[in-house]
Amino acid sequence: MDFYLLAETRDSAREILSPIIDHLNDKFNWRAALKENAELPSEYQHSPQSLRSQEDELRRHLLEYVESWLSGGSDFDKWASEFPALHSRINEILNNVEFLILPDNAARRAKLFTVTPADSTIHPGHREAAWLFAKFITSTFYDRIGQCPQCRKYFFSIRGGAKKYCSRSCATGFTARQAVKAKRAEDKREKLKRALDALEKYETLTPKNKDWKSWVAKRAKVSKNWLTRTFERGDLVEAGETEGNSNKGEE
Repeated sequence: MDFYLLAETRDSAREILSPIIDHLNDKFNWRAALKENAELPSEYQHSPQSLRSQEDELRRHLLEYVESWLSGGSDFDKWASEFPALHSRINEILNNVEFLILPDNAARRAKLFTVTPADSTIHPGHREAAWLFAKFITSTFYDRIGQCPQCRKYFFSIRGGAKKYCSRSCATGFTARQAVKAKRAEDKREKLKRALDALEKYETLTPKNKDWKSWVAKRAKVSKNWLTRTFERGDLVEAGETEGNSNKGEE
């Protein structure tokens, strides 16, 4: 078998990454797809219903590929090592792809289309997902896609760098959310400390108050419901021991 290295594409980051981001975020441009479908020779054209099926299949597989790529740190060797089945699958699909070079009605250059041979069992949507993913990871923009931790949408960075959020508002929102989580965690720690201190004081009582929860909750400045939930989670082992002792006393 002879191998040939395709010339590196000189498409811009937007040309390569925008279609991928649109598919991942379920913002597919149906008008453009219908127009592009109409430009194909009749034997390669699809019905609108078939295009919808292709898009669903494309997005499903593209999500799988991109998520695995990000999980592998956008590093091909690591990705191929951690996801050998995906690597083999993409190579197999691309080995069964045919290409058509047709005129671009909007420019003087030609357009490259991928098509599936008539006897192929590969779903056209899966074929396109593999092709888009292959173009992405073999381009100079292989590390420019990320997923926003705030809104979970995918985005790309034209300039590269350590961009973490899709927008300034998401960055602000995520920081605020983390601050709220930190404040809640601190409040919980303070409540636990007060409850444990109150439990220690309760153990020194002679005689003990039978309603230990009311006694502890009042001095720890927490509700009895909070004390019960915390005890059930196992965060207050002493409370269980105390409750057992109190129950024995009641018997």
